[in-house]
Amino acid sequence: MAIQQPPGGEGLTLQAVRDQLKLSVDTGSARNVGSDRADFVAQVLSVFFDSADVSWEYGEEGTGLGNLLSGPPVQSESIVSKTPLGEFDGALEQTLTESSDTVEAVAIGDGTVAYGSGDNTYLHDLSTGALEQTLTESGNTVRAVTIGDGKVAYGGYDNNTYLHDLSTGALEQTLTESFDTVRAVAIGDGKVAYGGDDNNTYLHDLSTGALEQTLTESFDTVEAVAIGDGTVAYGGGDNNTYLHDLSTGALEQTLTESGNTVNAVAIGDGTVAYGGFDNNTYLHDLSTGALEQTLTESGNTVYAVAIGDGKVAYGGDDNNTYLHDLSTGALEQTLTESGNPVNAVAIGDGTVAYGGYDNNAYVHSGVAGLLESGSTYEYRAVLEANGERREGQIRTFTTKS
Repeated sequence: MAIQQPPGGEGLTLQAVRDQLKLSVDTGSARNVGSDRADFVAQVLSVFFDSADVSWEYGEEGTGLGNLLSGPPVQSESIVSKTPLGEFDGALEQTLTESSDTVEAVAIGDGTVAYGSGDNTYLHDLSTGALEQTLTESGNTVRAVTIGDGKVAYGGYDNNTYLHDLSTGALEQTLTESFDTVRAVAIGDGKVAYGGDDNNTYLHDLSTGALEQTLTESFDTVEAVAIGDGTVAYGGGDNNTYLHDLSTGALEQTLTESGNTVNAVAIGDGTVAYGGFDNNTYLHDLSTGALEQTLTESGNTVYAVAIGDGKVAYGGDDNNTYLHDLSTGALEQTLTESGNPVNAVAIGDGTVAYGGYDNNAYVHSGVAGLLESGSTYEYRAVLEANGERREGQIRTFTTKS
């Protein structure tokens, strides 16, 4: 048996290893898997890795042996954050159904998934799906939700933006600069930004709530706001996407590829992405403004865009959520759980979440990319049998440069 390099030879993915090393023993049948099997696996892995210290756990007679690398490994410097690696698994992990109305916004961060709708803003544990908080400050539909820096912020039809402590749910700030519907909220770099029907984008200090900038380039409704890499971006009804220096407020770029209203903007990994009523999603280099990709999978209006974990995701009126490799633009997954238009998409903590007109929020697992060359990663074997889970010692392997 041999592990095959993926097409193009760009790198070995974790999924390729998992798919080609299905070394499991059926639960309930006694079978001795000796050290020769582990040695063989180590030899196979050594074709691609400079070192491979394979760890196994053995069940007692009548138990089953879990697949090698049954869970994604983590980078050695980020065990706690569980930085994901390998291909996008795509498995549906959670369907969150607390909302009794259309889900307008979704956010992921700090082990939490949040979504807002025609009633409240709900916070769930990302791993278990357990409801942790129901935030009810808004007196009307919630159009925007974001998580960052230990806070959750949301805004909507009551014209206000609310900031809560993510852990306790305590209300910390009510921002009232907007004199009309708030359609977009973002947190990043110690700031919170929001915009909406009054055509302005407001930038506040996240800790104090002090207003620092009022950005007025847009001459129509602001539908989307994003913060990242020292930049604040927004777009909307005037078809443009504006990029400002986050510290000074200076306008740095005006992106004009969209031929219609811009509904969504995202920043991440040196890229700014936006999409809207012209059905396309555009990816630009954040520093230069150069157009790098035009993604056209959607057959209808794009309402939501997200960047994270080396991916870009978007969804809209065709009911689907599309996941592309951020660098190459290659389509990797089409997620179809929603039976109605998708209003919101988020990527974070190794997951992608989306929600919309069917009132649900869906969470899928395993967003990640290729193993990087010349890097050291950690893994462990996992044994799950007879209702028990046993974890092997954390080991490391180093990919070839």
